[in-house]
Amino acid sequence: MSPFMSVAFASEGKEWSFPMPGLTATPEKLVVIGVKENGLFKPTEVVRPGQEDSKRPSRPASFPFEANLLPLLDHRVFGVEERVQLSSDTAGVVIRCSPGRRPAGVVFSAAGYRLPPGMRGALRIEGQGSTGFGLALTAPGEDAPERPSGGMQALPSSIPSATWRNTDGVRNLVVTCPQGDATVTISALHLVPDSVGDHRGVGSWIWDLRPWLADPGRLVDEARREGVDRLYVQLRIEGGQVEDAAQIVRLIEVLARADIAVHAVEGDAAMATSAGRAHALDRARILQRFKQAAPGLRSFQYDIEPYLRPEYAADRAAGWREWATTVKVLSQVFGEPIEVVVPFWMIEDAAGEQALESVRGSIGSIAVMAYRTDPAIVEQIAQPWLNWQGADAIPVGIALENGTVPDEYHRTYVRARRGEVLLDRSEDGGAVRILTEQISDSKTKPVFSLSHEVEVNSSRISFMNARQTLAEARRRLERTLSAWPGFGGLLIHELLGPGQ
Repeated sequence: MSPFMSVAFASEGKEWSFPMPGLTATPEKLVVIGVKENGLFKPTEVVRPGQEDSKRPSRPASFPFEANLLPLLDHRVFGVEERVQLSSDTAGVVIRCSPGRRPAGVVFSAAGYRLPPGMRGALRIEGQGSTGFGLALTAPGEDAPERPSGGMQALPSSIPSATWRNTDGVRNLVVTCPQGDATVTISALHLVPDSVGDHRGVGSWIWDLRPWLADPGRLVDEARREGVDRLYVQLRIEGGQVEDAAQIVRLIEVLARADIAVHAVEGDAAMATSAGRAHALDRARILQRFKQAAPGLRSFQYDIEPYLRPEYAADRAAGWREWATTVKVLSQVFGEPIEVVVPFWMIEDAAGEQALESVRGSIGSIAVMAYRTDPAIVEQIAQPWLNWQGADAIPVGIALENGTVPDEYHRTYVRARRGEVLLDRSEDGGAVRILTEQISDSKTKPVFSLSHEVEVNSSRISFMNARQTLAEARRRLERTLSAWPGFGGLLIHELLGPGQ
């Protein structure tokens, strides 16, 4: 028997099914994602086997900001005269050099890490000791220069990021001895970002404007209190026009006088289909007419998530092509680029990146859903986007989640003689079904049994209105991510309280 009873999911006594079209080979395992209600597992989706195949090969992680990098590094001596002694103590790494004329010193390297490409700033080397040591960054396997251009007179010293900005960032730090006796202790290495990006303040979303319409001043006060200078608002459309249009025009005017920009937000996964696109275009024409009455409405943001449609799993490239088609035609209707909201992994997906490149002329800015609460993880998520070759011209905003998010559960089912999960290819397109009881395996309908369950705590994804934690993360991310000129500021979901 499975370690969980087959009926231990919120099914109300019914089977649950998830489309799995085009799956010809039988996988060894299936992963079902869901939440729990009253202690019962409620499935929401099945991870398509092998969907990671379209991802790029993993790249080394960037060194973290606001941390001493020295413990992450390996070090070794070099030099044919063997005149270097290397040791470590509580103060750091100690380098002692005897007299000699041939190049000698220490190479610091870190497998699996790289300096952040594209950042503006420096690598700061801290410590104390004799003058005359040389500093250089070299590619692995490359010899250090005999007389490094960054010769240091004393510590602390810095190597500017221009040294590695146009590289892959995989570099060793080489410390070269002078010709005479010398000793230096390196106590720390830090990345020091420059503030070169345009912060653009902070953006947030409002999904229901109606509670704010009677008193726009309260929304101004709330936005100012949270440091919000741009709002993305969902406009209700009925009967071919925007509802409460006169009041919304007034609200936009009040916000504009307070230097708070207003953008309309739209989005639905179905917009990445022919029928959904037609509906989106109808709404876009209505919004464009509304903008003529509300010139303070700045632009239009679209959150179209093709990966939420079951059909996407069978043909990811087609899903992103449909997304790109919709983005292009929406931009044409508005006569201006639009802003797009995208998942953080899109740029690591070959089909996703191709779609992004194809709409370059149709987008004016990007909002990346980097829904994590650890600033170091958010920085890692953000960097491929900020390093994207279009980021200098198309600002990239980084979005965080502050709303209520349920814990997520990942259940892994493996092939078994008896099981409660069935891969059914008899239906049109195929489906994964969770049954109310276990059945025997067969060649035509292979079954799977629960192996294990992993809980993904919501605190990893959302700040859950923990204001102090969010404030600390905001300060750090605004400081570190602004080292990229293409950083378009933070966007925070559920930052503003509901109107009354």
